[in-house]
Amino acid sequence: MSTPRKRSVPDENSPPASTFIPYTTPPTSTVKRVRRQVLKDVTPAQLNEARQSWIEKQKERAQEEELRLREAEEEKERQTTERLRQMEHARTAAGYPMLYAYLSELLATNDRQLSSQVTQMLSHHGIHIIESIHQRQPAATDAWMAARLKTLLVEEGVQLGSVLQPNRDRNITNTLEDFSLAHLLTDARTAALNFFSFLCDLSGYSADATLERRKKKDVVLSTVMCIIAQMKNEKASTFQLVTAIYLLASGASCSLFNVLNHAGFSLSYSSAMDKIKLMGKERLQCIWSLVREKVCMVIWDNINIAFRVNEQRQAAKNHFNNGTTATLLPLFDIPYGSIPLSVLPPRQVRRNVYDFQPHIDLLPTADQVSDGC
Repeated sequence: MSTPRKRSVPDENSPPASTFIPYTTPPTSTVKRVRRQVLKDVTPAQLNEARQSWIEKQKERAQEEELRLREAEEEKERQTTERLRQMEHARTAAGYPMLYAYLSELLATNDRQLSSQVTQMLSHHGIHIIESIHQRQPAATDAWMAARLKTLLVEEGVQLGSVLQPNRDRNITNTLEDFSLAHLLTDARTAALNFFSFLCDLSGYSADATLERRKKKDVVLSTVMCIIAQMKNEKASTFQLVTAIYLLASGASCSLFNVLNHAGFSLSYSSAMDKIKLMGKERLQCIWSLVREKVCMVIWDNINIAFRVNEQRQAAKNHFNNGTTATLLPLFDIPYGSIPLSVLPPRQVRRNVYDFQPHIDLLPTADQVSDGC
């Protein structure tokens, strides 16, 4: 069995087939060739005439466009007016003769669907509605905004006064240690956001104001807020307490205290002295509690403090003040009664003993002083 051929075998007696492929020429283009035109010389008069013609055509086109836009706007306004009239007829037919009655009931509706639609509308377009009302009746909106702003500022003033009021359970030392201008501004921003923003806009304060060298706007802002809070609440005196202690340490006069106290910047002189005495009692209580718990060492020292004229009152002069200071050092991990008296350094000089009788002599004699020295 033979395999069939894939190609047929041509008959050798038939004439050979032609392998010539005829060549066809491409069709000729029917597009008419445009001859180039030579530019003609244009005179200045012709150029000016062409320019004027172009300007007139542009004006005509602008007028036609303006007329078309005006007609479109008038048509739109006419359609809007027609829709509003249809709504007015529908409102009147529904039993709302006054527009205010319809709007008031729409804003105060308890229906869930209508209430949701009103809420969404006010959320997205409430500002535009208020601006439209202000354009129609600016006096009414200004009066309402002033009354609303007054209510907000009064409420925030009460909150600010409660924030700046010192805690009665804390002592004065901790209040002074924890005082921070940055924390004060943060608390003021949290308690009175609208009031804080209002003062920032008026004073030009920003987050970069702390980098200024000429004037610290954050200090001015905090001072104004603390003074206003102290006027609202007399007990809101954290800032005034710090300034009073600073002025007292700087040697301010009593008259200056009175002026700054009336301005709300500081406490009075008597209040500042009471706070100083209270601080002394607090430190004394701290020393007592420390002595009861640990063995302590007392170091005495006589010091001379130089006082300059520029650091004192106007009538003061350069002088020295001497005094004795005592430093209390707690000794940790040392029980009571474990330190012998032998650790005390021996006396290098003898004790001065004067033959002094207070009821007879007023001062020791020169011989006694020379013998003692």
